[in-house]
Amino acid sequence: MTLRLFDPRRALALLAALCLSVLTGFAFAESPVVVSGGLVSVLLFAVILRHPEVGALISLILVAIVPRDVLFERGLSLGEGNLKVTDLLLIATLACWLAARTVDPERYPLPSGWTTILILGFLLFAAVSLATAQAIGTPQKLSLLELRPLLSYLLVFPLVSGARSWRHLRAGILLLLAAAMISAGISVVEYVRGVGSGATFADGALRVDSATLLMPLVAAVSALALLAYAPTRRLRLATLFLAGVVLTGLFFTFSRGAWIALISGGLVIIVLLRPRLRVRVVGWLIPLIVVAAASVTIFNMLSPRQVANPLSAGLERLTSAAQYDDDVSGRYRLAEWGTAIEQIKKHPLTGIGLGSSITFANPMFSPTSNSYGFIFSTFYIHNSYIWFALKIGLIGACLFFSLMTRVCSIALAGYRRANDPREQMVQLAALGSLFAVLVLSITGPHLSVDNATPAVAALIAGVEIARRLGGQEAL
Repeated sequence: MTLRLFDPRRALALLAALCLSVLTGFAFAESPVVVSGGLVSVLLFAVILRHPEVGALISLILVAIVPRDVLFERGLSLGEGNLKVTDLLLIATLACWLAARTVDPERYPLPSGWTTILILGFLLFAAVSLATAQAIGTPQKLSLLELRPLLSYLLVFPLVSGARSWRHLRAGILLLLAAAMISAGISVVEYVRGVGSGATFADGALRVDSATLLMPLVAAVSALALLAYAPTRRLRLATLFLAGVVLTGLFFTFSRGAWIALISGGLVIIVLLRPRLRVRVVGWLIPLIVVAAASVTIFNMLSPRQVANPLSAGLERLTSAAQYDDDVSGRYRLAEWGTAIEQIKKHPLTGIGLGSSITFANPMFSPTSNSYGFIFSTFYIHNSYIWFALKIGLIGACLFFSLMTRVCSIALAGYRRANDPREQMVQLAALGSLFAVLVLSITGPHLSVDNATPAVAALIAGVEIARRLGGQEAL
């Protein structure tokens, strides 16, 4: 990205234009919101036309801080469905990037060869799966709904092209960390308001389920690498504050998968750190845990649905992950996965197509039928690995996970070879975060859902940018 976006003169000009559009709206008795939105859209497109990476960054910020049911509630009608704001941003961003690369390919470089091939390859199979879904009668609206998250991986291209220096990359990282803090802050506010559902195996604790958790997870894992490489105590204290905020937000989601992913990604970073830096990080873990525990305790006291001991409730929730026989949600996943695997065996090459559903006996209780074990159909799969094989076939799934393996390999090799601490930090943070996302995806479609894939694309881009800026050869 470019720091020119933070020019105060440009910000004042945008504010003046917004005020002018509101006054114009009132003057002509039209909706000032509509007029303002139209003018801001035009100005934003003008910025994206010159800096396509801006559109990618805005998409990342939106999916991080805006709840999914709000972000994707409305859109521009088109055929059987409608285009959401993220769709319009993606179209504008890619169109401007393609135009810019056509004019000046050297200034807008591609990711390394195999990364580019693997991204386009699995997207090709995703496009083919639309025909598979249509052949079996799947509504086109559902197919396009599941295609949208996969197209977000194309954001890798403008992001890689946009960061031309370490200063640009640093600014982009800071922007995304700020978005992660806001996302976590929303979770905290929702908990304090008492908005959410009850979490099982947690003493009846409230579970915030409306906020996005992937960006706070990435920020929490990356904070360990930041603590290791931050050159001053002031920066380490700022990182401690960041980690405290995102850990508090993650706690109130009561997501066992996210907690296990956080521990897994954090261990990767701690194990790979040089001994001296490892000692530094472990030393900072103690105040970090104290800050996060105190924050959780204080905000729990402010909630109308507080529990007696949120920390013990969280521990009970975490340890319940192994109690599949006593957990109806665990039995649901096993039934879902078993049926999906049977369908994969029947359709190994093409899959069942994007948007297509599976049908199985749901072990949960149904208020409608007043019974357990009712027949249930769903196109939502609680496992990204099974989801890819089921929806786009084994070849497409292999291409996608080859992409993830390659990116992790580049990050690990870059971290080990780099002499520049900036590249070491970025590669290690990205590697730990990607590992955490891969672990999280065992229990959810976080590699294929629309409010998560832009963040995964940013991690891929971060690895590629650090490799290029550090002068490493592509694997």
